[in-house]
Amino acid sequence: MSGAFATGTTLSRSFSRFSDYVTDVLQEEKKHVEEDQLVSMVQDYLRTELEPHKDFTLLKEEDYGAWVFFTGVFLVLIVFDNGYLMREKKILSTKEALMYTLFWIGVAMTFNLYVLVVKGY
Repeated sequence: MSGAFATGTTLSRSFSRFSDYVTDVLQEEKKHVEEDQLVSMVQDYLRTELEPHKDFTLLKEEDYGAWVFFTGVFLVLIVFDNGYLMREKKILSTKEALMYTLFWIGVAMTFNLYVLVVKGY
């Protein structure tokens, strides 16, 4: 996991591994586990499995420039959209709505390409 929180897929894999772990423990010891023991096992396992990475930082100092740039571009685009593109109060045709949608998809794809080129992921 590279983030502070586990994703659904990671949680699913984690619970699957935990289920295998509990099954193995129960088979090895060939005994019945009380509910409070099982709860304790679940808590201990999840505490270690889902613990956030110690070196994870949401805002790294070297990324401040990128965040300032992104925020600036975002604000410019919002002003452009609300101030220029929507300056006339009218109902959009399907073609106009499609063009605006394609424009914003293009902006999003450009941002994704930027992240891919600059960060490599």
